[in-house]
Amino acid sequence: MAVLDHYQKQGLGELLVRHAEHYVAKKGGTLIWFNARESAIGFYEKMGYFVIGRPFNIGDIGRHYVMFKNLAVC
Repeated sequence: MAVLDHYQKQGLGELLVRHAEHYVAKKGGTLIWFNARESAIGFYEKMGYFVIGRPFNIGDIGRHYVMFKNLAVC
């Protein structure tokens, strides 16, 4: 997911992530993981996500990290 620069810092990203967490939990899922841009790490950490593994590059997009959150512990 991504939020256009013009719409960032308005809480839209957090709403999208919370909705995804709710959806996954409602379907019985307990874990969310994804590739996060290096610049978004702090955003996801504030929402309870953790980095796992080493950084890697995705083409012209840049450095990414795998992040996860165990919904069963929340």
